[in-house]
Formats: sequence, C-alpha cells, structure tokens
Amino acid sequence: MRRANGTGMIFKIKGGSRRKPWRVRITVGWELNELTGKSKQIVKTLGYYATRREAEMALNEYLEEPYNISNKDITFSELYEKWSDSYFPTLSGVSSERTITSAYRYMHPIYNMKVRDIRVRHLEGCLQDGYVIPDRGKEKGKKRYASACTKGRMKSVFNLMFDYALRYDIIKTNYARNFELDRETAKQKHRDQKPISIFTNDELRLLWENLDKIKFVDMILVGIYSGWRPQELSILKLEDIDLENNTFFGGLKTEAGKNRYVPIHPLIRELVIRRYEDAVEVNSKFLFNDPEGQRGTTLTYDKYRNRFNKVMIRLGMTHRPHETRHTFSTLAKAYNMRDNVRRLIIGHSIVDFTDRVYTHPLLEELQSEMGKIGKWYPYGVTPEPVVDDKIVEKAAIHKENIQECKKIALQKSKIQYGVSRREEGDLMAQTIVNICMDTELKESVEEIFRKMGMSLTTAITIFCTKVVQERRIPFEIIADPDPFYSESNIRYLEKKMQDYKERR
Repeated sequence: MRRANGTGMIFKIKGGSRRKPWRVRITVGWELNELTGKSKQIVKTLGYYATRREAEMALNEYLEEPYNISNKDITFSELYEKWSDSYFPTLSGVSSERTITSAYRYMHPIYNMKVRDIRVRHLEGCLQDGYVIPDRGKEKGKKRYASACTKGRMKSVFNLMFDYALRYDIIKTNYARNFELDRETAKQKHRDQKPISIFTNDELRLLWENLDKIKFVDMILVGIYSGWRPQELSILKLEDIDLENNTFFGGLKTEAGKNRYVPIHPLIRELVIRRYEDAVEVNSKFLFNDPEGQRGTTLTYDKYRNRFNKVMIRLGMTHRPHETRHTFSTLAKAYNMRDNVRRLIIGHSIVDFTDRVYTHPLLEELQSEMGKIGKWYPYGVTPEPVVDDKIVEKAAIHKENIQECKKIALQKSKIQYGVSRREEGDLMAQTIVNICMDTELKESVEEIFRKMGMSLTTAITIFCTKVVQERRIPFEIIADPDPFYSESNIRYLEKKMQDYKERR
C-alpha cells in the first residue's frame, strides 16, 4: 500500500541475506527546481529493521513526534563540543574548565563512537584504559594512565554529558548514571588526597622576615590574612579595593562565595597599598601583577601557583596554594572569631538556619572580628587545621533540613495515613537516600508537590510509610503493552485501511 506523500516510505532491500532488510526513509525537506518549477523531496534514512512491522512502528513513532535524526549519528567528540559550548559559560572560571578539558583528554578511546552505541562497558573501559602522553616534564613521551582522582572527574563529565544527551533526545538511556566507580578506585581516590598542612608560627615568621627579600611573599601573606581562594586573589581588581573603608570585594565558585566583602586586615594594609600603587604604575586593572612576566603582567591561577611554588622552594616549605585559606580559617578560629562571620569572610554557607536567614552582620562587625586575628597563633603549638570541607558543610546543612523534613513528613502521614503518634524525641534515626531521576520528571513532580505544600522528600516518605502499612505498592502497576497494539498505532492502521477501502 502506497503511503501519502511526505509520510515516509518503507521498502525491502533485495538481494543477499540481510539481518535487517527493511529500510525506512523520511522526508526532511523539499528542493525546488527553478527550471521546471517542480519540487523534489529531500529524504534521509531513518533506519534498517528486521521486519516490516518494526519498520512501520519506527516510522509511525517518528511521524507522531518528529525528532532531529542527525542527532542519532552524533559522535562522542561532537557531543562534547555541543555540551561544553552550553556548560562552560556557567562555570566560575578558567580553572573549572581546565579540570574538565584535562579529564576529557583521557577519553580518546571513545571519541569517534556514536553516542547511541556507547554502553556501560565502553565507559568503564575508558576509565580503566584511558591515558595521555605528556609532551613535557618527567613523563614526556610516556603513557600516563588516569589516577583515581582523574577517574572521578571523568565519571562526573560522563554524567553531565549524558544528562545533556538525554535532555535533547540524542539517547534514550543514560548509561553513565547506570554504574559507579569501583570500590578500589574510590578507596584509592581517598588515599590520594593529601592531608592539609597549615602554616606554622615558625613559617609565618619566616614569611614576614623575607617580605622584602623574595618576590610574591607579600601575595602569600595577603592570602593568609584575608582567606581568599587563590584563584580569587589572583584576579582581584583595583576597582574592588576600597582603601578608604578597608575592604576587598569579589569572589567566585559558590553563591555564598560570590560578591562578598572581605575586610583588609591591619597587618596587610600596607602590602595592599603597595600593590595598588604598583598596579597603577604599570597601568593594570588588577591588584597583583608581574612586570617581568613573559606572557603579560596579569596573573592567572596557573601563574599564581607557579610563583607560590617558587617561594615555597626558596624557603624550604611544602605547602600548596589553598593552604593559605586553611591557615586563615584556623587563625580565625584560634582567636575566637564568630563562626558565622568567619564563614561569610571565606565565602562558605552558614549552617545555622537563623544566622543564615535572619542575621546580617554589618561591615563594621566584619572589620571588628577581622581585627581579632593576631600575627601568630596564640598558643605555643600550632593548632590542628580547621578544614572547611564543603562536603561536611553540605552534610551539616542537610542534617538540619532533614530534621525539618522528618517533622513535616510525620505530621502529614499522621493526618493522611494514620501513622501512630510519636513524640518529637522518639523520631527514628534518618539515613540519606540518593535517587537518580530524569531532570524534567523531577522538576515537574516537585512543582506539583509544591502546590500541595510538601517537598519531594516528604512525598517519598509518605509513599514509603504507606508501603510499610499495607505491605504492597499502594497503586496498580501495569507494564507497557506492545507498541504495535498501542491506541495511536491502531488508529493509524484503521485510518489507512479505511482509506484503502474507500479507494476501491
């Protein structure tokens, strides 16, 4: 039976023994012949199928909801270009982009694979066998396989890329979310993390003694007594330095870290003024510069790290750039700086709900708290570092939110499902449950629950409570029927049959 113009065509390829002989072609446009004035269809192959019924189903599915068939042949490297073009502008800086691009270099075994053909085994194989060949340094010309930490970053990139592919109908299943790093890799990743080492009193004295002898010691001291992230410190602009009110302004990375005021500690005020005047003299808009730099005077994080490491080597120290920030936090704690002020200055979220929502310290209060910090630790022995680990911080916030969610969930379940009453002190211990869910589904269901006055967590708690009470799924679950017998396909076939009868 001939199909209507523009609705595609199905035909069997003759000759030979083919596993999928049925070919489906669709119309993707029209081409006008200017000489004859006639239009010609532009067709593309939708796919090849084992039976005519499968071919009919594929074509009918496409006609009901057309999609961009060019996406079905997109390769992994092409997907990376599309995804990175949309994702990189959302990042806070070049260092974040560099983390992704360095992980992507290890993925070359699957660069040319079609995304729709990639399965879990390919992704896991890429993690195990992916390597790069450095063109400089001690490992120049040698294969360098991915470390445990690099594998963790690769897995994160896989997740984000396949989320994007699923969102834009390039794939139907997100295989990147269907596996986790093996236990040994996760353990090795934890072992590879180097312990934090803060600057000791002896090391602080050594820095101050060499302030005018070694270049960029002043930059390290400014970091220690201000708490800026290295990448934030390296790009501070003159327009964000208020010498009259003694403040810096800036920040990157998180919502709590962006656009924050940091008081200029009295110990480093002269260092900042000196840097400010030097920047004006070389006509730079940034606070920190290197007039002798081979690639311009301004600093990037890489340039900052390079100069930091040179200072460490000359002074016989082994610190990393981020440990200036840990040293500041530890000094602030040692001098009893208020915890919410300390978190505001270093750009971390405030854990306590009341402080986070209802307390707004004035600039004078920030400056007063900053002034508490002395030049050295107030003890004879350097204290243990205060590690403001973001995971610990998020867990603390999450723990607080869980307590609220427990109360709400139990109250709602008492009202709607007759859960036996418990006193607040008898609330059961909570555990964190991670659930993978389609992004659009999550947003849609959260909007519905929001109108009901509950969160997704509350809704899931109510569902689980009902399951425990009734010892069954509290609604009917039916498997999807054969697509060939779906209502849409039956209507389509009946219409075609009716058209055929009417022609006779």
